[in-house]
Amino acid sequence: MLVTASVIHRSSEHMHITRLVVLFLLLVLPGMSQGFRVGVKGGVPFTDVVQSEGLRASSPNYVVGPAVELRLPFGLGMEADALYRRVRGPDGDTSSAWEFPIVAKYRMGGGPAQPFALGGLSFNRNEVLRVFQDGSDVASGWVAGLGLEFGVPVIHFTTEGRYTRWFSDIRSQGLGLDNRNQFEILLGITF
Repeated sequence: MLVTASVIHRSSEHMHITRLVVLFLLLVLPGMSQGFRVGVKGGVPFTDVVQSEGLRASSPNYVVGPAVELRLPFGLGMEADALYRRVRGPDGDTSSAWEFPIVAKYRMGGGPAQPFALGGLSFNRNEVLRVFQDGSDVASGWVAGLGLEFGVPVIHFTTEGRYTRWFSDIRSQGLGLDNRNQFEILLGITF
Protein backbone atom coordinates (compact mmCIF):
# COMPACT_ATOMS: atom_id res chain seq x y z
CA MET A 1 0.00 0.00 0.00
CA LEU A 2 2.90 2.31 0.77
CA VAL A 3 4.41 1.69 -2.69
CA THR A 4 1.10 2.56 -4.38
CA ALA A 5 0.80 5.84 -2.46
CA SER A 6 4.38 6.75 -3.45
CA VAL A 7 3.68 6.05 -7.16
CA ILE A 8 0.47 8.14 -7.03
CA HIS A 9 2.36 10.98 -5.35
CA ARG A 10 5.13 10.92 -8.05
CA SER A 11 2.52 10.80 -10.79
CA SER A 12 0.80 13.80 -9.24
CA GLU A 13 4.13 15.69 -9.13
CA HIS A 14 4.77 14.92 -12.82
CA MET A 15 1.30 16.14 -13.75
CA HIS A 16 1.87 19.32 -11.78
CA ILE A 17 5.24 19.95 -13.50
CA THR A 18 3.73 19.16 -16.92
CA ARG A 19 0.93 21.65 -16.30
CA LEU A 20 3.43 24.33 -15.28
CA VAL A 21 5.53 23.73 -18.42
CA VAL A 22 2.46 23.89 -20.68
CA LEU A 23 1.23 27.06 -18.94
CA PHE A 24 4.69 28.63 -19.28
CA LEU A 25 4.83 27.81 -23.01
CA LEU A 26 1.35 29.18 -23.59
CA LEU A 27 2.33 32.46 -21.94
CA VAL A 28 5.82 32.82 -23.45
CA LEU A 29 5.42 31.64 -27.06
CA PRO A 30 3.04 34.39 -28.19
CA GLY A 31 5.51 36.97 -26.92
CA MET A 32 8.37 35.27 -28.76
CA SER A 33 6.40 35.21 -31.99
CA GLN A 34 6.32 39.02 -31.93
CA GLY A 35 10.09 38.95 -32.55
CA PHE A 36 10.27 36.41 -35.38
CA ARG A 37 8.04 36.30 -38.44
CA VAL A 38 7.80 34.02 -41.45
CA GLY A 39 5.89 34.72 -44.63
CA VAL A 40 5.96 35.25 -48.37
CA LYS A 41 6.68 38.22 -50.63
CA GLY A 42 5.71 38.71 -54.21
CA GLY A 43 5.62 41.52 -56.65
CA VAL A 44 6.26 43.12 -59.98
CA PRO A 45 9.71 43.94 -61.40
CA PHE A 46 9.85 47.15 -63.42
CA THR A 47 13.23 46.54 -65.06
CA ASP A 48 14.72 43.71 -67.11
CA VAL A 49 17.48 41.65 -65.54
CA VAL A 50 20.09 42.25 -68.25
CA GLN A 51 19.87 44.65 -71.15
CA SER A 52 22.10 45.78 -74.03
CA GLU A 53 21.87 47.00 -77.57
CA GLY A 54 20.03 44.29 -79.49
CA LEU A 55 20.22 41.79 -76.59
CA ARG A 56 17.69 41.60 -73.81
CA ALA A 57 17.12 39.14 -70.98
CA SER A 58 13.68 39.71 -69.58
CA SER A 59 11.70 38.20 -66.78
CA PRO A 60 7.98 37.50 -66.57
CA ASN A 61 5.97 40.05 -64.68
CA TYR A 62 6.34 38.50 -61.23
CA VAL A 63 8.84 37.78 -58.47
CA VAL A 64 7.92 35.59 -55.47
CA GLY A 65 9.52 33.82 -52.53
CA PRO A 66 9.73 33.18 -48.79
CA ALA A 67 10.68 35.88 -46.28
CA VAL A 68 11.83 35.77 -42.65
CA GLU A 69 12.11 38.71 -40.32
CA LEU A 70 13.61 39.23 -36.88
CA ARG A 71 12.10 42.23 -35.09
CA LEU A 72 14.37 44.00 -32.65
CA PRO A 73 13.70 46.77 -30.11
CA PHE A 74 13.50 50.48 -31.02
CA GLY A 75 11.82 49.87 -34.40
CA LEU A 76 14.78 47.94 -35.80
CA GLY A 77 14.70 44.60 -37.58
CA MET A 78 16.49 42.26 -39.97
CA GLU A 79 14.91 40.56 -42.99
CA ALA A 80 16.13 37.89 -45.40
CA ASP A 81 14.27 36.86 -48.55
CA ALA A 82 14.71 34.28 -51.30
CA LEU A 83 13.01 35.82 -54.34
CA TYR A 84 12.50 33.72 -57.48
CA ARG A 85 11.84 34.76 -61.06
CA ARG A 86 12.05 33.09 -64.45
CA VAL A 87 14.44 34.81 -66.86
CA ARG A 88 14.21 34.65 -70.63
CA GLY A 89 17.61 35.05 -72.31
CA PRO A 90 18.39 36.93 -75.54
CA ASP A 91 18.04 33.75 -77.59
CA GLY A 92 14.69 32.78 -76.04
CA ASP A 93 16.02 30.22 -73.52
CA THR A 94 14.54 30.41 -70.04
CA SER A 95 16.30 29.87 -66.74
CA SER A 96 15.87 30.53 -63.05
CA ALA A 97 17.07 33.57 -61.17
CA TRP A 98 17.20 33.72 -57.39
CA GLU A 99 17.81 36.92 -55.47
CA PHE A 100 18.79 36.82 -51.79
CA PRO A 101 18.44 40.27 -50.18
CA ILE A 102 19.50 40.65 -46.55
CA VAL A 103 18.34 43.99 -45.20
CA ALA A 104 18.10 45.98 -42.01
CA LYS A 105 14.74 47.68 -41.39
CA TYR A 106 13.79 50.72 -39.40
CA ARG A 107 10.11 51.26 -38.52
CA MET A 108 8.91 54.77 -37.80
CA GLY A 109 6.01 55.53 -35.51
CA GLY A 110 3.52 53.20 -33.93
CA GLY A 111 -0.01 52.07 -34.48
CA PRO A 112 -1.53 49.70 -37.01
CA ALA A 113 0.24 51.33 -40.02
CA GLN A 114 3.99 51.82 -39.75
CA PRO A 115 6.20 53.30 -42.49
CA PHE A 116 9.67 51.77 -42.76
CA ALA A 117 12.98 52.18 -44.55
CA LEU A 118 15.30 49.32 -45.44
CA GLY A 119 18.82 48.87 -46.70
CA GLY A 120 21.33 46.09 -47.12
CA LEU A 121 23.00 43.73 -49.55
CA SER A 122 21.57 41.46 -52.21
CA PHE A 123 23.00 38.43 -54.00
CA ASN A 124 21.65 37.16 -57.30
CA ARG A 125 22.19 33.76 -58.89
CA ASN A 126 21.14 33.99 -62.51
CA GLU A 127 21.91 31.48 -65.27
CA VAL A 128 21.66 34.17 -67.97
CA LEU A 129 24.54 36.10 -66.36
CA ARG A 130 26.80 33.07 -66.92
CA VAL A 131 26.64 33.74 -70.66
CA PHE A 132 27.67 37.37 -70.21
CA GLN A 133 30.24 37.02 -67.40
CA ASP A 134 32.59 34.25 -68.57
CA GLY A 135 31.04 31.48 -66.48
CA SER A 136 30.01 33.43 -63.38
CA ASP A 137 26.30 33.38 -62.60
CA VAL A 138 26.43 35.29 -59.30
CA ALA A 139 26.09 39.05 -58.85
CA SER A 140 25.94 41.18 -55.74
CA GLY A 141 24.74 44.67 -54.99
CA TRP A 142 23.13 46.97 -52.48
CA VAL A 143 19.42 47.38 -51.94
CA ALA A 144 17.36 50.23 -50.47
CA GLY A 145 13.64 50.76 -50.13
CA LEU A 146 10.66 52.35 -48.47
CA GLY A 147 7.42 50.73 -47.43
CA LEU A 148 4.38 50.58 -45.21
CA GLU A 149 3.36 47.78 -42.84
CA PHE A 150 -0.20 47.10 -41.67
CA GLY A 151 -0.71 44.66 -38.86
CA VAL A 152 -3.00 42.96 -36.44
CA PRO A 153 -1.65 40.77 -33.63
CA VAL A 154 -1.19 37.65 -35.76
CA ILE A 155 -0.87 38.71 -39.41
CA HIS A 156 1.07 41.57 -41.02
CA PHE A 157 0.91 42.98 -44.56
CA THR A 158 3.66 45.03 -46.19
CA THR A 159 3.92 46.98 -49.40
CA GLU A 160 7.28 48.34 -50.47
CA GLY A 161 9.33 49.72 -53.30
CA ARG A 162 12.88 48.35 -53.62
CA TYR A 163 15.81 49.61 -55.64
CA THR A 164 18.86 47.39 -56.20
CA ARG A 165 22.15 48.56 -57.69
CA TRP A 166 24.30 45.61 -58.82
CA PHE A 167 28.07 45.87 -58.35
CA SER A 168 28.83 43.65 -61.35
CA ASP A 169 29.80 45.72 -64.35
CA ILE A 170 29.43 43.34 -67.25
CA ARG A 171 29.82 46.31 -69.57
CA SER A 172 33.58 45.88 -69.16
CA GLN A 173 33.52 42.85 -71.45
CA GLY A 174 32.56 44.94 -74.45
CA LEU A 175 28.92 43.80 -74.52
CA GLY A 176 27.46 47.25 -73.87
CA LEU A 177 25.21 45.95 -71.11
CA ASP A 178 23.69 48.80 -69.19
CA ASN A 179 21.10 47.52 -66.74
CA ARG A 180 22.76 47.46 -63.33
CA ASN A 181 19.65 49.07 -61.80
CA GLN A 182 16.64 47.08 -60.67
CA PHE A 183 13.35 48.41 -59.29
CA GLU A 184 10.38 46.38 -58.06
CA ILE A 185 7.20 46.74 -56.03
CA LEU A 186 6.66 43.96 -53.47
CA LEU A 187 3.70 42.91 -51.34
CA GLY A 188 4.25 40.68 -48.32
CA ILE A 189 2.34 38.74 -45.73
CA THR A 190 3.97 37.48 -42.54
CA PHE A 191 2.80 35.62 -39.46
